[in-house]
Amino acid sequence: VTGPPAAPNGTSYLGDGFPLFALDAATGATKWHVDTDGTVACSPVVDGSTVYFSGWNGTAHAVWAVNAKTGAVKWSTPLQSDTTNSLGSPALDANNVYFGYDVCHVYAIDRSSGPILWHTAPCGYISGSPPVSRRSSWFVTLGSGGEWVRSFDTTTGAKNWAVVADVYAAYSSPAFDSGKLFVVTGKGVVALNAATGANGWNYPVFDSLHDPAPAVATGVVYSGVRGTPGRLDDTA
Repeated sequence: VTGPPAAPNGTSYLGDGFPLFALDAATGATKWHVDTDGTVACSPVVDGSTVYFSGWNGTAHAVWAVNAKTGAVKWSTPLQSDTTNSLGSPALDANNVYFGYDVCHVYAIDRSSGPILWHTAPCGYISGSPPVSRRSSWFVTLGSGGEWVRSFDTTTGAKNWAVVADVYAAYSSPAFDSGKLFVVTGKGVVALNAATGANGWNYPVFDSLHDPAPAVATGVVYSGVRGTPGRLDDTA
């Protein structure tokens, strides 16, 4: 198993490195599976009657949309690729699927039928999955002159802003809440203004570079650092 399963409405959806499986959450029985001719290396995203996931189809990276009840493929879109290493799960808004991998290949794909709407030029290494809010989506990046968070316009793919600081390299997904972006970095938990990228606060934690993504609920940021959970006020 290569990522946490998605488990809405009594069904667990997960990739085991090759097919995507739908399992009965109560019994573990297989309801259906989708063969991709390659690997499924991320957690699927379920929205209504559709499961979205990304992986390797044998020749290229690709994004799939399948029927959540039957596993029937609605569409599959191949993407440009530099390696077979896929990073991150897709993110959704009302109309599109957003996906990033490898050397900052960032895509917006129409959810209804799968055409690519835009694709960025390389800008660093993508790590984690983006939160999406209105007209901007955020991806944690590595490399490219020290950029570690870049904000993209979801309509055009243009760069809204980027934060440049080599010491703040980050590997996990950011979290978004109430106009702020929260990122676990090599120097701790950082809160950024989501509209501008300005630094709001930084909670220093030693060697938190590879720690898991933060979660935000009711004004509180939760972050586990080397197995030690943390609870921070998001206005700190």
